[in-house]
Amino acid sequence: MEPIREAKMQTQPGKRLNEESKKNGKVWKIVVGVVAAAVVVFFGACCILAHASTAFFPHTAINGVDVSGLTLQEAQSRLETVLPQRVCKIYLSEQNTASPEEREPAASITFAELGVSPEAGYDGMAKSAYILQHGKGYCSTGFTYLKSLLGKNTGYNSSLYWDSRQLDQAIARLSAVLNSKPLDMAFQVGDHSLQLTMAKDGQSVADNELRRSIQNVVQVSSEPEAIVDLPAEILPAKTLTAQQLAETVDALPMMSQRTLVVVSDYDLFKAPEAERNAMTQILSDLPEYCCLVFVYDTVPYKRDARMKKLSGVIRDKGAEVAFVRQGQSDLVDWIVRRFRALGHDIDTADAQYLIFLCGDLMNGLISEIGKIGAYAQNRRVTRQDIDAVAIPVIDAVVFQMTDALTRKEMDRAFSVLHDLLRLQQAPIMILAVLGKHFRQLYTARVALESGEGSRWLMELWGMRSAYPADKLMEGARRHGLDWCRQAMRRCAETDLAMKSVSGADAKELLVSLVLELAAGGTAC
Repeated sequence: MEPIREAKMQTQPGKRLNEESKKNGKVWKIVVGVVAAAVVVFFGACCILAHASTAFFPHTAINGVDVSGLTLQEAQSRLETVLPQRVCKIYLSEQNTASPEEREPAASITFAELGVSPEAGYDGMAKSAYILQHGKGYCSTGFTYLKSLLGKNTGYNSSLYWDSRQLDQAIARLSAVLNSKPLDMAFQVGDHSLQLTMAKDGQSVADNELRRSIQNVVQVSSEPEAIVDLPAEILPAKTLTAQQLAETVDALPMMSQRTLVVVSDYDLFKAPEAERNAMTQILSDLPEYCCLVFVYDTVPYKRDARMKKLSGVIRDKGAEVAFVRQGQSDLVDWIVRRFRALGHDIDTADAQYLIFLCGDLMNGLISEIGKIGAYAQNRRVTRQDIDAVAIPVIDAVVFQMTDALTRKEMDRAFSVLHDLLRLQQAPIMILAVLGKHFRQLYTARVALESGEGSRWLMELWGMRSAYPADKLMEGARRHGLDWCRQAMRRCAETDLAMKSVSGADAKELLVSLVLELAAGGTAC
């Protein structure tokens, strides 16, 4: 009997393992059943919500215009607003080897200017997408809604109509911008000088290729900007040679003791070696009656020490002169002298206001001073005379809007904004200046709390007029640090929305921001 009892005892562990396996299997079945039930319930909820919804599902776009959460009528309105203002940017591949994102477009044009509109109209465009999204079966619509929640919903594209007349006119305008004839090196003879115009290569773009590329890209574009990259044929120009320069500097002056020869934007150090050696010989043996000037407008001139012979000649025979922007006091004195030469006087404060209003470039100020001097009735120029005829830079105009916002003067702020938009100033450009001014306002508030004055603010921002610094300090006294910080942050957030949100209306975002800034804030 003993062996039988032992066998029974040996079978007990296996029985327990079998029972545990059955128990675990039941648990997994319960878990799977619960998950499946949850999925079914969630999918059922998606189906119910999808069929109950009268708006477009999340992550829905029509021809790249975001219509998420909009009703049919709202989507139609959004399409009518956004699509015509979408921009087509044209890049020329021969200009630069960089990608289009890293270079400036050669031209840009809106869809409205191209004569682009939906073939079925904006109403039909919205309805077609709505039917495709909502007009499926019960489960299919629910599945579409589920995909949209997960951000995987695809956009809907409608065929576009091209107005042939408008397109022809647009191609003609673009062709005038993109095509240019080569500009050969030329001499311009003055009374006592010779002006050399440097050569510039031309470029040619075929109209039929331009038309075809635009139509192909615009038809399928779903981005805020349609990018067209075109090949351009470079038309080489005849450039300046050492022989031509030698003949010019050797020419005897006429009716004067000296000859002035001006060469603009000719890089001596990038010329071929043979030309560079010839130029070195010319510079080392200039006639006494000739004054040769090389002007570098666009890039700072830097002497290349590796080319010792040419650098040595320039050092021994010539001089480097930098024409830097004048400081505030020097610029004010210069303005006072210019007005006195015209028979007028001007106060220092009004001269500073003129710098603020028209910028600190002397070539621009000369023309404004001439207009103001001709307009002024009395010997002393007043601020009213300046405001009457001077053309302000965009920084000054936006600054006036910022000042109105800090004063809670909503009507004045929106009047300035309306004028800027009416003059076709881009909302993104207005926002950039607005953001800069609120950053300046924030630093002005920091200066007040640190015991600093407007002089510190001028040095920090490189201002050449005390007028904006004093106005910023006045504005900073009306608002606390938190409000200034929040205003600066909201400008940054709006800038990000303009650049990253698909289908965002830049004008609408800018107006909303100005409304918010005009209504908010706590006075100090």
